[in-house]
Amino acid sequence: MRIVEMTPDKLTLEDRPRLMAGFVWFMGLACIYAALSGQTRDMPETILVTVLGVGAFVLAHYFFPFQRLSFDCRSGQFTREVARVTGRLQSKIPLTEIERVAVQAQWSDNSRMERLVLIKDRERVPLEYGFTSSPREQMAKDINAWLARC
Repeated sequence: MRIVEMTPDKLTLEDRPRLMAGFVWFMGLACIYAALSGQTRDMPETILVTVLGVGAFVLAHYFFPFQRLSFDCRSGQFTREVARVTGRLQSKIPLTEIERVAVQAQWSDNSRMERLVLIKDRERVPLEYGFTSSPREQMAKDINAWLARC
């Protein structure tokens, strides 16, 4: 996730996991191609490879969408636009309901994984679909500083 635009009136973030999403989509296509072109030995292997391909598609669809997050002072709205293969989904939240942005972390195998979450009415709304090893603390500080000025 990165900050694309930061003006006094608007803050825009984008999350475009091109590398990982492209890899997972490619692996799913390779599995389906192998199953349909007869490159497997027998029926159980064909079924297994097909299920793996469909599973890769489902994984890429749900966990690697492209999204744009916009905080707009003029309209007083936070807009989240999520783009998947099946189409775009847009949701809006009034900026007055947003308390702040925080970093949610988890430890796994001696490494810290983080993601940004939106705190509104004591509810945590994840802004990212998965955790990443990239630090998010500075981005959370930048967003909260922008929200304080708005």
